[in-house]
Amino acid sequence: MIANDLDIALIADGLYPIVSVKGELDHLGIDRFERIAQQAADLDLGVVILSLVDAAYFDSLTVHAIMAYRARLEANRQRLVVAVRERGTPRRILDIVGVTTRVPTYPTLEAAIAAAPELTLRKELGTKSQTT
Repeated sequence: MIANDLDIALIADGLYPIVSVKGELDHLGIDRFERIAQQAADLDLGVVILSLVDAAYFDSLTVHAIMAYRARLEANRQRLVVAVRERGTPRRILDIVGVTTRVPTYPTLEAAIAAAPELTLRKELGTKSQTT
């Protein structure tokens, strides 16, 4: 993979931060992905949206990084939401390893953004504490 085939960006001008991955993410870009994802988590807005809509490929190291990131977010009362096309290699990879059964996944970035307010762990925890 050529380094220029990968673009990872933090989009933080909306209600929730979006980590956007375009191209092929493998061991050559994983450190950058983790650094940018941590910047999104540090905003502490309750939900981080990971957009893989324009990802062409990622490897098992990336899947491990996504699941570790999910665990760190949840430990800090935040939630990960993933946008990934319904068809294509990235979705197949996430389905095969079971990510889509553990992380809310939507076929478009717009759908993920729309669902995010209903998925915040803070809201769930707040609701539980108010009713007990």
